[in-house]
Amino acid sequence: MPLKEQGYLMKTALRAALLALTVLLAACATTGQPFDSSAIQGFKAGQTTQADVRAKLGEPQIKTAGEDGPGTSTWTYASGTTPLVAVPFAHPKTKEQSVALSFDARGVLQHIDEREQNF
Repeated sequence: MPLKEQGYLMKTALRAALLALTVLLAACATTGQPFDSSAIQGFKAGQTTQADVRAKLGEPQIKTAGEDGPGTSTWTYASGTTPLVAVPFAHPKTKEQSVALSFDARGVLQHIDEREQNF
């Protein structure tokens, strides 16, 4: 193979390796089940039902018995993203979001506790 072709192949291989490394460094891991936080804006205490929430957000990750008496419950949805690879001298950004929805014994929304944190 002529020397000129070898140089071209090496440059092409180097570019491909650099592209792959860039993609790897930018990759993030997602934990939990991502949810549309804008859908939560339409939820109204005293009106929104568990069926409404399930239709917008799907099944909750955690269901717990509520603290407001028999039959009450709290549904929790949470998601986070974390960089897979630390880049030297960069500040990795981790984002976590969660929402806890409290329902009365009839399954009607009583309280929304939404949180978002960036590290």
